[in-house]
Amino acid sequence: MEGEKEQERIIGVLSMEYTVSAGNELFQDFLLGRRQYPLVQLMKEEDRGRFLELSKEHADTGFKTVVRILDIKNEYRWYYIYLKKFQAENGQEFYHVNMRDICHMEERIGILEQASGQYERFLCMQNHMYFIYSYTTKRIRVFWLNGNLIHTVMEEDLDQWETQACQTGKIKPEEARAFQLVCNDIREGTERFIHDILSTIFSSEGEEKLYRFRGITWKQKDKLVECYGTIQLLDKKTKRIKVDGSLDEQLDPLTGLYNKRSCMKRLKSVLEENTDASITICMLDLDNFKTLNDTYGHLFGDRVLTVVADTMREILGSRGIAGRFGGDEFFMIIDSDIDEQEVRQILFTLRKNIRWYFEKSEDQLVVTMSVGAAAYPKDATSLEELFAKADRALYIAKEKGKDRFIIYDEAKHGRVTFDSEHQKIVELSIQKRAETDKTSAVLYIYNLLEQKGINGLEEIMGFIGKVFAIDRINIFKSPDLQLWKTWGYETWHQDSAAYILKEDFLSNFNENKVGVCNGIEIKAYKFPKTYEYMDKLEIKSYIQYLIGKGAGLTGLISYEICKIKRKWSEEDIHNLTLISRFIENTILKQEE
Repeated sequence: MEGEKEQERIIGVLSMEYTVSAGNELFQDFLLGRRQYPLVQLMKEEDRGRFLELSKEHADTGFKTVVRILDIKNEYRWYYIYLKKFQAENGQEFYHVNMRDICHMEERIGILEQASGQYERFLCMQNHMYFIYSYTTKRIRVFWLNGNLIHTVMEEDLDQWETQACQTGKIKPEEARAFQLVCNDIREGTERFIHDILSTIFSSEGEEKLYRFRGITWKQKDKLVECYGTIQLLDKKTKRIKVDGSLDEQLDPLTGLYNKRSCMKRLKSVLEENTDASITICMLDLDNFKTLNDTYGHLFGDRVLTVVADTMREILGSRGIAGRFGGDEFFMIIDSDIDEQEVRQILFTLRKNIRWYFEKSEDQLVVTMSVGAAAYPKDATSLEELFAKADRALYIAKEKGKDRFIIYDEAKHGRVTFDSEHQKIVELSIQKRAETDKTSAVLYIYNLLEQKGINGLEEIMGFIGKVFAIDRINIFKSPDLQLWKTWGYETWHQDSAAYILKEDFLSNFNENKVGVCNGIEIKAYKFPKTYEYMDKLEIKSYIQYLIGKGAGLTGLISYEICKIKRKWSEEDIHNLTLISRFIENTILKQEE
């Protein structure tokens, strides 16, 4: 737009007699053989005197005015004009002139006003309310349109609105999570989001209604400006698959999508409560994500994952729920009101929007995904079988060249039996994937702990050592932090971790109960006796995690590098912290 504006400016140089000495292409077109005439001669007589008077008094400093000038069609048009005197290198004086055809501008404004009016009429036809949130004022305004009138429903501080809505009962406890997600997405500037809430928040009669919040955030030069969107009134009977449990337990920390465990739990209860229920499971996998991650880095990879998650939420809406297995693997659970044709439309739109987003972004990358889907009870009699057939469809999509979706059809894709042998194959496949992807490894370890508890610790410690290239893993428990479990490199006997209670060594641990050392000689000066002991154990670097805290300290998990000094990556620190929390919870549950 800025370049277009520059092109509309008629710029030139006039002599002191107002004849044209030079000018841009627009000036040449404007004069069209009339260069011999002084510019003032082309002005309407009643404007000419005023212009000359202004020129005489203010040309040295420059002045602005509006005059009518005869155009090449022999018609007078209004021009905005700026004139200022200047001196050339040879000492000769000239006028610099800058002109804009404001009749043309008015025509354009008229077109814009007409378009704006059309959009307003379209908006008025929708049964929607609208909201705008300012990141400057921190206030949100909800309104609806009636013709040219704007009716404000509410306008207040976002934090206050969130608190009051929950305290006054307009948002029921069971809907508080969804409402919190809406407010958080607005507050944090989530690029796109969509949430459904059953409440009385905008109902003057106190009637409970189902509202769909759809929003988008506007940024200018990476600065948050406004979040705006629609609030659509839905049919209260619209079905929603909801997930019970605490928010922290059910959500994937990176994307905010539901995790597999929480969704499976909900699905089992839904099918137990309603034997006639039907659902569609979609398994989604980003194509060549490892290459993308390795090429552009983990931060960019995380951005891709969050964009995919946001797009899934937006397109799916209240028709189901979206989740993440881990790594670049996602899933969708679509409810019973959706037929196969609509499932196809959802998947087509999802793939198209993800691809379009990255092709149109500054990155200009091609990001594609493969999808496999299967329906219950049409394709399967159990959830395990359903996931197996969706996985089969996903495999076919990958095999056929990726960047496509396949909806399972036994006649086309062959029979898939789900028995104990198939279960073993699936588990081996998951384990193999986890061995090469650390994010998947975290999820795999979590599932193993859920299945086997502390009885699986030796197996898990060996798996951790293999995936994260750790030489030795020790778990110590009270009393006196005695060695409880060990795996890996054998050296001088280590029977206790009581050393962490000496020399104020606990100050090494952060608020997450994690202590990291990239080379013990670096910190030896601070705790000489402790690090002398570690040196005897041939510990070069370590990550340690406290079980319990303060007076409730009951143990220590120590991941140790013995053969070479190692600098730990932020990814390894993060993943091993999560794994340690899982182990800690498993140990504490067993002790209850």
